[in-house]
Amino acid sequence: MPRTFFETKELREKRIDTIANVSLKLFSLYGYKRVTIDMITKECQYSHGLFYHYFSSKNEVFKEVERRSKQLFFEEFLKIKERCEPGYPFLQEAVVTIFDFINDANNRNYYIYFYTNKKLEELNSGSSIFSFPKEIRNSLVESFSRIRKDLPDLKNVFEFKRLYYTFLTLISGLSLAKIKYPKLFKKKFDGYVFFNRLLAFAKAGKETFIFENQ
Repeated sequence: MPRTFFETKELREKRIDTIANVSLKLFSLYGYKRVTIDMITKECQYSHGLFYHYFSSKNEVFKEVERRSKQLFFEEFLKIKERCEPGYPFLQEAVVTIFDFINDANNRNYYIYFYTNKKLEELNSGSSIFSFPKEIRNSLVESFSRIRKDLPDLKNVFEFKRLYYTFLTLISGLSLAKIKYPKLFKKKFDGYVFFNRLLAFAKAGKETFIFENQ
């Protein structure tokens, strides 16, 4: 008996999800250049023909993973914007949400690792710090404007980039730790502790930032 329209649509979405999620993990663990279509199809247990039925190339899969990554972050940041005032509340809730994703140790954590590494690459290539939709970007800019009186060094663009780069590097490292060494990092990372330590680091300027797994 032939599949109905809805069954065909559901099967298509399921296969695309499988390819995207498997590719996400492979891109995160091995980097884009080292991942091959052979690796993706083998992990999915799909034929090359089935892969090419949905995606024309590895780069197209990468763009789909990137699209999903941005969508995940934008949707969550919009939710935070709706319930938190700009300033410390918004920024703290954003950090705590990121840590919730890391502690989940599922696809959302892989997206954290994928996204932070992508942002680090963009920073190293001289791209803009905030590549967010206008609504979220405005909340971030307003939040940083409100806390600058407490953090005078952030008026300096170089100091802000240094702090942002440090933040992304630490998040990337913690995310990877959960991915590669789940048995060693069973305990959840505390986003509130991290935010307070990061804030202390920003206020101290050149002081060393130390994160402890609590």
